[in-house]
Amino acid sequence: MKKMVNLIQSTVPRPCSSAKNCVDCTVLIGLLLQIVCPTQVTLFEWDVVEVSIPSCEAPIQKSSSDGDETVCVGLVLEVDTSTCTVQALYEEEDSGLWLESYEATHQYSVTLDQVRLLEQVTYSQRMSPDRISNPHGEHAEDVWEIMDALSELCMRNLADRNE
Repeated sequence: MKKMVNLIQSTVPRPCSSAKNCVDCTVLIGLLLQIVCPTQVTLFEWDVVEVSIPSCEAPIQKSSSDGDETVCVGLVLEVDTSTCTVQALYEEEDSGLWLESYEATHQYSVTLDQVRLLEQVTYSQRMSPDRISNPHGEHAEDVWEIMDALSELCMRNLADRNE
């Protein structure tokens, strides 16, 4: 890593006398290091991720060509140094918004290398549309709009669970 830093420092154009003391050069060096030596993405609770889980654990049939993994979207519930717990989300057919699946079987404990952080996500709440359990419109539900491109094999809605 030290050799990489020295190499980058030696190739940075120097608008000042010393790249080590110039704020602009330091920022440029940091950006170049992120490109050349990417670090693992840090996850936080409530991040939205695309997660690969073993097909035998998935409540759905949609899987990769080798049949070993299923891809779904999930909400990070807990994170530690090497694993995270993810709650499955599903896409509502009419609105394209993503909602939580509250079934206990749709929570997964996975390693961090099984997840891909989705960065273009908007969180909001809306009135729960179920007028039977919410007759006065007092209950809200969490919804997410995902603008990131998802993998082709990603389970999107409840209909995928029964294909």
